[in-house]
Amino acid sequence: MEGNYQPRPLRRVVIPKPQGQGERKLGVPDVVDRVIQQAILPVLSPIFDPGLSESNDGSRPKRSAHGAIRQVKTFVKSC
Repeated sequence: MEGNYQPRPLRRVVIPKPQGQGERKLGVPDVVDRVIQQAILPVLSPIFDPGLSESNDGSRPKRSAHGAIRQVKTFVKSC
């Protein structure tokens, strides 16, 4: 409301991979930060989403890393 929101640093969590193949490092946001971020998402998405490139699939509704890989494969085949 006052325009001075600053998210807290992520809490680092290390999760062991199956069959002892190393570790996976995760960043877990504070619960309050996550609630605030999810609350402002529907407001900011319509403002910024139209300006993003069609090839930008990261963290966008109805898009995924799998879709990005499909786009790359299509591009490579067309070359």
